[in-house]
Amino acid sequence: MCISLTLNTLTFTVNDAAVPAFTQLSPRAWTAATGDPRALRFQPRRRDVERHPQLSTRLKYTVATLNTLFTTGSLPPPGQVPLYLDGLSSHVCVQNVQWVPRSVRPALPRLRHRDQGLSQLPSGRIRVRMRLGGHLRDLGCYASVDAARAARDAALADPEGTLQRLLSRVRQPRTLKEARERIATLEQEVATLRARLNEQPVD
Repeated sequence: MCISLTLNTLTFTVNDAAVPAFTQLSPRAWTAATGDPRALRFQPRRRDVERHPQLSTRLKYTVATLNTLFTTGSLPPPGQVPLYLDGLSSHVCVQNVQWVPRSVRPALPRLRHRDQGLSQLPSGRIRVRMRLGGHLRDLGCYASVDAARAARDAALADPEGTLQRLLSRVRQPRTLKEARERIATLEQEVATLRARLNEQPVD
């Protein structure tokens, strides 16, 4: 069963079996650079390590890592990072977290200021760009700042899905050579479709 738990003013959904261990952690050992749940870290004190020998005072741990330890009795595999199945980084129940190699999970962007990722074009429209999958991606242009923020926040809430949608888009040619190659590809597709239509029997 999963329940809500507040850690360092941030609300998480954790496994109920992990709650007693969370409540016994040193309250001043939490650090967070931003209000993003993914940025919250716990650096154990000596008494924390005495209760949980798998931890180290030299390392910082995410809430997902701690929840896995407190629920299953062991830390996640070394070198792996959490992939949240429902896209919510505050939902760290073991049922919602899949541990994968770092190269598999798209890079998760963090907001350092309110308008991060937004830039105004000479036309007055607001362009949204975000780093996903190790590359800076263009999420589109919008008529207002509010619309641009909404698009950026939606991408932040589901970075994996956003990356897949961007990768599935047909890239527009930027050079004459690319345009000619695109035309040749389309002509081949049209020829293939015509051949299929000619093969169909006429009623």
